[in-house]
Amino acid sequence: MGMICSLVRFVIASFCRGMRVGMVILLTGTATMATMAVAEPLGTHVPDAEIVGEARFKVFLFKIYDATLYAPQGRYDPDGVYALRLRYLVDASKAQIVKRSLVEMERQTQVDKAQLQIWKKFLDASFRDLKDGESATAIHNQDGSITFYLNDVEGETIKDADFADAFMNIWLSDKARDLDFSRALRGLDNRS
Repeated sequence: MGMICSLVRFVIASFCRGMRVGMVILLTGTATMATMAVAEPLGTHVPDAEIVGEARFKVFLFKIYDATLYAPQGRYDPDGVYALRLRYLVDASKAQIVKRSLVEMERQTQVDKAQLQIWKKFLDASFRDLKDGESATAIHNQDGSITFYLNDVEGETIKDADFADAFMNIWLSDKARDLDFSRALRGLDNRS
């Protein structure tokens, strides 16, 4: 129940801050995503990057972020090279991002508290507060490491395959909190 209350407080606070651009995003968000060129980090790390799938993450009626999955020739391989970009539609604090990520990583992997503390350090080093309209991109590299970009500026590379898989699986796993969202990202939403 505490997790739901925290999430509701986050959504309400974000919604209030996001009111200043709500209609503009509503009218232009989808068209912008469809026509957006592949950014430099993708071109550098993901050869022949094409969109695999797109989805908008919402809590109740509140839009939180738009997510886009890129892979070579638009073919997602969880063990290969791919990139996940989240474009925020609300202000999100670093503390919120780290906390929600850890909750979901723990829920899916059942790791011990010591491992979660190590992963928390990785996340703390990789993120900062993100404002409405800013983006975070996570690139899953061929060697199993993960490279983070904030607004297309390269940040940390974490060389821990278990961490990389657990982080990406927040969105790209059949255990994802919102399976329809995950399937849409993986390009599976029109398949049975």
